[in-house]
Amino acid sequence: MLIKALRIPLIMIITTLFACSPSLPTSDSNVEASSEVLVTSSEKEEVMNKQVHIPALPDGSPIYSSAQLMIEDHEVPLLNVKVNSNHVFAYPDPERIDSAYGRLFMRGRIEFTLITTYDINAATKVYPSQFNITAEHNLTKKTIKFIIYEPGIYIIEPNDNPALAIHLRIFDIEEMLDLTLIENRYPEHEIIYFAPGIHTSTNSDFIDANNYINLSNNQVLFIDEGAIVSARIQGDHVSNVVIEGHGIISGQAFLRKQQIVPVDFIKSKNITINNISIIDPAAWTLNLYFVEDSHVNNVSIISSRANGDGVTIQSSTNIVVENVFVRAFDDALVVKNYAYPYGNKDRSTHGSSSNIIFKNCFLWVDLAQAMEIGYETAGEFINDITFENITVFHAFHKAVISVHNSNYANLNNITFRNITVENLQTGRGDAGSNNELIDIKTVYSTIFGDKAVGATEVGSVYDLDISNVLVKRKDNGNNAKITLHGQKDNRIDYLDRLSVISDVTLSHITIINKNVNDNYTYLNTNEYVSNLTIVSGTATGHLITRKYTSEQLNLLLNPIEFI
Repeated sequence: MLIKALRIPLIMIITTLFACSPSLPTSDSNVEASSEVLVTSSEKEEVMNKQVHIPALPDGSPIYSSAQLMIEDHEVPLLNVKVNSNHVFAYPDPERIDSAYGRLFMRGRIEFTLITTYDINAATKVYPSQFNITAEHNLTKKTIKFIIYEPGIYIIEPNDNPALAIHLRIFDIEEMLDLTLIENRYPEHEIIYFAPGIHTSTNSDFIDANNYINLSNNQVLFIDEGAIVSARIQGDHVSNVVIEGHGIISGQAFLRKQQIVPVDFIKSKNITINNISIIDPAAWTLNLYFVEDSHVNNVSIISSRANGDGVTIQSSTNIVVENVFVRAFDDALVVKNYAYPYGNKDRSTHGSSSNIIFKNCFLWVDLAQAMEIGYETAGEFINDITFENITVFHAFHKAVISVHNSNYANLNNITFRNITVENLQTGRGDAGSNNELIDIKTVYSTIFGDKAVGATEVGSVYDLDISNVLVKRKDNGNNAKITLHGQKDNRIDYLDRLSVISDVTLSHITIINKNVNDNYTYLNTNEYVSNLTIVSGTATGHLITRKYTSEQLNLLLNPIEFI
């Protein structure tokens, strides 16, 4: 069954693939080549077309005014989004600045031109730096040219200035969606369709007077690439629900004091969330609370208001989060344990978390931590949590990697591996002394521990593996501290109870070409840490898998076909 918010013509996309060969080598020594190869060196006469599709923003969308992004004579619309660069927690609405977010689909080697309204110098950075993208500057014309070779998540920073950043999400041309494809993909689901346009409670039957969309079992919410949905999307005790589409969900309709989460699932299972962008949340952004067997993929998040966490997984099991971009004004990727209902002190209501994987994610953290477990850790356990293949563009505030056990759950088998930190800038704003690269603590917190379920004993952390962490650049004043602290409780109810950190491996951590070893100056541990192993070696960090080899990319010289 199809439920349509608006009717529009469908665009059918026809693409051509050429012969494959699995063995073409790559010249990039520390970039993994995909096994999928679309052009062989013997088929140079059959080079696939370069293709670009640029989604339009709906009329009335706020447009970024400080720069234009062009491909030949085609403009890539830059949505004006709010970001926060003061790194200080403030309520209800902290000081924010304008920034830019662009989306497009492409295949092949595409040259972009950024035209600015401000003076530029020759210091533009294009991230991920692993791609070695260089920029060509015309200081008189205020233009910056650069070539992007394949889909991915990119940050362009003119003048090496984060305040001028352009956030760019590029999808593969093959990932384009239309309504017919969605209907064929989910034949047993009821489809709610938001067509191009801005959708609010005033013009949509699917958004109630409170600006909520309430989903039910076996529904697909399809948000067209040209749609902005200004609403909270929620599911409570639902299953087999999909949020799909390259459109945008905006939290702008909500005041910060309302603390409305734009995408929120409770006591649910088999939830799939693909491709959407979420901007300006009034609290956490994407929340899975007592959720099972679910998948989040290709989601982009930009937050700038207090408690603007990115992807928050609470008391959940069997969750995969991959290929996401989060610019967060609080923890970017976080795992917690809470009670159901929230705050209940009855331990039978406290949930545990297990088998949660975050992989191939790209983060920018203006406040708090990049990858966090805790502080709220009620329940019996938090087990088998993995953060792998992560790039952090900027870490401005607190630790990049953190585990804070503040309630009674024991944490076991926690893994952080293949992490690249492009810019380590922790300790800014109100971070104070909490400016570590890595921060692992068992510590009771009246602020966070009480918040979860009330005062409890504090559990321990076992089997923690942190490996292959590469810091490429850091502030001169940043010491890249690594802190591991257990505790002996001094509260009367839990006097002398030990909360330990045990069986920890720190392996191949490289900070500006220096490898961490047993004598690392800024390693800080206490007597409640045991079985700590440090393996010194050179880190490679997040090895981003490329779809095309260097030789293939050099063949993609045909004129661009705009779709």
